[in-house]
Parts: sequence; structure tokens; C-alpha cells
Amino acid sequence: MNFLTKHSKAIYYIYGILIAVMIFAGLFYASQYCDVRVLYSLSGDSVEILPGTADNLNRSNRYVFEYFAAGNLSSLGFSSNFDDYSHIVYDFQILLSHVNDLIIILGLVSLICFAGLLVLSNHSRRIYYKSNLVGGAILPLIVAILTIILLVNNLSVMGVFNENYDLFNFVSLLQGDNQIYNSQMASSELINNFTCNSTTFALFMILFIIVIAYSIFLIAYACIKYKATAEERAEILKKAVGNND
Repeated sequence: MNFLTKHSKAIYYIYGILIAVMIFAGLFYASQYCDVRVLYSLSGDSVEILPGTADNLNRSNRYVFEYFAAGNLSSLGFSSNFDDYSHIVYDFQILLSHVNDLIIILGLVSLICFAGLLVLSNHSRRIYYKSNLVGGAILPLIVAILTIILLVNNLSVMGVFNENYDLFNFVSLLQGDNQIYNSQMASSELINNFTCNSTTFALFMILFIIVIAYSIFLIAYACIKYKATAEERAEILKKAVGNND
């Protein structure tokens, strides 16, 4: 316990660094999959994904539609009609964006929880009082719960990606900056140029697990330190009551 008390500040600052890393990493969460997308327009409650749908940079879905229509992927079991897959891609990009936003938002909430621990002086107080125990347990618990939510959502989007690995990689190449050049290549050549994989999701899963585990450690730390300083706390409170009398 003396070792933990001596390094209390470092223990809590590491927690803050982990949360900050999670937020910063969230800024790049979708980077690897940025071209796994379709351009779309909204018509009432429906989503329209057409070959000619274009953005402000005059990029469209033309090449991915034409590549599928030419039967270039038929030998791999894909339909020649990209309409069969466009909404799968759309759903993925919406889900990915949602999870990305969630990482930033819940990360910021977690950072506020960490700030709450500093306000309670859990990182520097030698003797823990009830406020330190309650805050030291509840605030990391909130962070753990929020991070579990992120972990579950990350596993969900990772599962969708793995189920559609080939589709998403072909779309990424046919919707990226080199879409014209890539659209002229055979599918066997495109496969060799696949760049999307589950690495990002796996790294975030590890990061989330570390944050959850560290949160649980801090809860245990608060409980242990509260019990370890029981005698000193009782003596101080006894003196305080005596002084008031």
C-alpha cells in the first residue's frame, strides 16, 4: 500500500493519459475506411444511391457501379448489380460514423470524470474520506461503463466489416482518389491492393479493455486506501470533534 500511496499522482495521471489517448485516437478511427462509402441523397424517408450521385468535388458512384455492371467480380460470387450492395456500404459508413462520434463524446465525458477525481484530490490526498471513496469508486465506474459501451459498438462495426471484407475493399479502391485507374484493373490486381483490414478495430478493442481494466483497478485502489487510512481518519475526526467542543 505504501508503494501505491507514494505513486498516487502517477497512478491517476496515467488514467488521464489513457483517456486522452482514447479521445485523440478517436480522431483517426475511421481513417482507414474513409473510402468505404457511397454518395447518396435523401428523398423523404428513403436513401437514394445512384451512379450519378455526386458531391461538391464532382466525385460520383459511377466507377463502382460500372465495375460491378461489367461483371468484373462475377467470378468471385458478386452480383453484377451494385444496387444489391450499395445499402450494405451505406449502413456501414453510417454505423462507422456513429461509433466514431461516440468515441469522442463518451471520451470527453470520461475526461470530465477524471477531472472530478482531481477535484476530489484523490491523486494527492494521503488520507481518504468518504468523498474520496465515493468519488473514487463512482467516477471510474462511469468511465468503465462508457468504455464497455464503446467496446460493444466497436465489436459490432468490426463484425460488419469482417462479414463484408472483400466488398468493402473493392468499394474503397473504386471510390478512392485513384478510382479511375483502379476501375481499369482486373479484380485479381485489385485484391493485391487491398488496404482495409481489422487492425484499427483490434487496436481500439485493446485500448478499451485497458481503460476498463484500469478503471476497475482505481475502484479497488480507492476502497483499499480508504480502509488502510481508517485509523488515521478516525483520529483526525476525533480531534476535530474535540476542537469543536
